[in-house]
Amino acid sequence: MPDRMGPEREDIKDQIHVKRWRQSHEAISSGYKAPEKFFPIIIHPQNFISSPEKLQEFAELPSTPETFTTTTTSFNFTREPTGENEDEDEGQEVEICAVNREQYVRICRMSEYEKQLVWFQGEKRNAILVTRGRVTANKTNRPLQGRSHSLTGKFGFRTNERGR
Repeated sequence: MPDRMGPEREDIKDQIHVKRWRQSHEAISSGYKAPEKFFPIIIHPQNFISSPEKLQEFAELPSTPETFTTTTTSFNFTREPTGENEDEDEGQEVEICAVNREQYVRICRMSEYEKQLVWFQGEKRNAILVTRGRVTANKTNRPLQGRSHSLTGKFGFRTNERGR
């Protein structure tokens, strides 16, 4: 019986990776741009982000984001609720706003938050429920000088502030 992870299998995997890389490279070279991904932020009157205007101010968004109504869910349910079946997910209705990746990262760095699973764009996604904002030294959210915080460097290596 042949070994499943033998040299032939590894060669096939390498060929597949090379083929996918070439296809991606060709697509990007021809002007293809991947669709922008959006991330849900929960808006709740009793939390730190209590309105779309508060989200705009906190995350320094160029305009007030549009709100959507969706429901929370759990990993047990596979379809978005339609209201027709008793066995469907009975999550809570929540208001969300969608932000792009850059805005999402800024919100995560500038806040303390909880993640809640919601239905977003037809799939289960973790939404951020901001519980409070953080005080930061500057807009890049770097710690104040002289403190020994561990940072992830440009290439993903763990360093301290002195570059060690």
